[in-house]
Amino acid sequence: MCCPRCFGRVIVPRAVIAELGNHHAATAVRDFASDPPPWLEIAVPNAPVAAPGIDPGESEAIAVALEFGADSLIIDDRRGREEAKRRGLAVAGTLSVISDAAGAGLLDFDAAITALLESNFRVSVEVLSAIRRMRAR
Repeated sequence: MCCPRCFGRVIVPRAVIAELGNHHAATAVRDFASDPPPWLEIAVPNAPVAAPGIDPGESEAIAVALEFGADSLIIDDRRGREEAKRRGLAVAGTLSVISDAAGAGLLDFDAAITALLESNFRVSVEVLSAIRRMRAR
């Protein structure tokens, strides 16, 4: 798996694990959430971040990133990203992580994107095209 090789320590808030285990998530995602790998640390923040329009997963993710002094927060939700940046956190999105892992030879970019798009992950054609253009450079 690319996460520990790309990031070293990976911490996920309990609310995110709960979201990943939701019945709307793809089967592979639910399976991952129900039996996380040993390198994945699950944390509960001391005080979730309160911000309008931020759901519990993003709230806890921002709080955990702040409490643990994370180098980067992987977050895709636009409002969550804005709040994290407002609080001084560096953010990265899922597509950026996939692109970086592919660049490091840890996975096949197109295969990973295909699998991602078969889940409930949403991305605009414009954003996906921009990532592909950046990779082509």
